[in-house]
Amino acid sequence: MHLQATAELSRLSLLSETLPTTQIILTSCSSHTNFYSPQWQSNEEKKERLPNPGQAALASALAFSVGAAMPLLAAVFIENHKVRMAVVAIVATLALLVFGVTGAVLGKTSVLNSSVRVVIGGWIAMALTFGLTKFIGSEAMQI
Repeated sequence: MHLQATAELSRLSLLSETLPTTQIILTSCSSHTNFYSPQWQSNEEKKERLPNPGQAALASALAFSVGAAMPLLAAVFIENHKVRMAVVAIVATLALLVFGVTGAVLGKTSVLNSSVRVVIGGWIAMALTFGLTKFIGSEAMQI
């Protein structure tokens, strides 16, 4: 019995040099039971499931374009500056809310948390952009 335990420890010490800890534990358990789960996939299978950076860039560009176009299209025909600013803020907030909900549904995460995060992040981005534009001045923005 002592020799078997020593051999098992020796085998585990060799495995620990080449495998992550979780796989060592599961391999050890699988030699005594049928516990090893098919959830643990090889590195190649994990690499195949990684998102494509090109697709992510295109999706991001599309989301930014649609997100920017919505408030602009809603406000383009409004003459009064204060009303136009309010319309832009409201439409942008609704667009951010839609993007937050869509991202949560597609990512199978909390709709409330995702929506709040996207809306607040969008508000911060709009406030920073507005503030920097005011700080620089409209004269500096002209070409």
